[in-house]
Amino acid sequence: MLESRNTGNWTWPDNVWRNANTPSPFISCNIDPSLQPTYTDHLPIISVIDLTYIPSRRIEWFNYKNVNWKSYKEALEDNLTEVMMILSNPIETMCTIENATDLLFDTINKTTREVVPLIKITPHTKCWWTKELTLLRKSRNRASAEHYRWHRLPEHPCHLNYKKESVMFARVIEKAKADHWQEWINHATGEDIWTIHRYMKVNPMDYRCQRVPALKRPDRTTATTNNQKAEQLANTFFPLERPLRQHEHQFVKINPPTATLSRFPSFTTERVANTLTKVNPHKAPGPSGISNTILKHCAHTLAPHLATIYTAICRFKHYPNKF
Repeated sequence: MLESRNTGNWTWPDNVWRNANTPSPFISCNIDPSLQPTYTDHLPIISVIDLTYIPSRRIEWFNYKNVNWKSYKEALEDNLTEVMMILSNPIETMCTIENATDLLFDTINKTTREVVPLIKITPHTKCWWTKELTLLRKSRNRASAEHYRWHRLPEHPCHLNYKKESVMFARVIEKAKADHWQEWINHATGEDIWTIHRYMKVNPMDYRCQRVPALKRPDRTTATTNNQKAEQLANTFFPLERPLRQHEHQFVKINPPTATLSRFPSFTTERVANTLTKVNPHKAPGPSGISNTILKHCAHTLAPHLATIYTAICRFKHYPNKF
């Protein structure tokens, strides 16, 4: 707010426009004439701003590579023993399916928080990094410090030790990368491999979808653009219905064969355990947050409880919320 020296009128030289629905940290914004400095034509603006700090939610990331699975199984069995009386109750309603599922998953998550170490995710975190590499990096850093400390003495034995540590560290890094790649290849299905190959070799037109070659129409023209190809495919696979001609025969089904309904296979403990041991540990977890790595290593411990839940799901045709 300014005061004109000639007329003494007050003016607002600047206006700030904002949406009334936009959240603003300003609590108040006003002027204080009592604080006007001498020989000035403006008044100070007093703003009160809400600077409340709202911390972001901390997400827990577990390091399943450094888990002692023997200790994890023992802890899981102990925690399951505490709730065994509830889990052993027969599942007779959809509500009991939800309760049994929640109780089992809560027990698994409790064991995970007790046994599995947390990992601090940073922009430099590598999926192939191991605990052995962390120890070797610390050893190589100590050797590097000694190497610099005695750099004026070329004959000092710390220089040779530094070279050995650096070579060993580099070789272990290459081995860790190769092992991680090999582990991913072992769990990748044939469909995944061919999908990756198809995406890498394709020559797309607009880089939004997989390339479809030019299509020939019945009138000997060619469909080259995406819209033309889509229209030609639609006309080919979904032609317009037309009346039958005189020489065309109308087929009528008489006593068509019917297939007998097969019973859904039962979920035995052996079948569930065999399936869990074959899951891909690199897949992302579902709503329950339980990693496939846990299901794979604790298959025989969890199979009896999961078999009961799966059987109840098929019986009542109800899918739990956490699945």
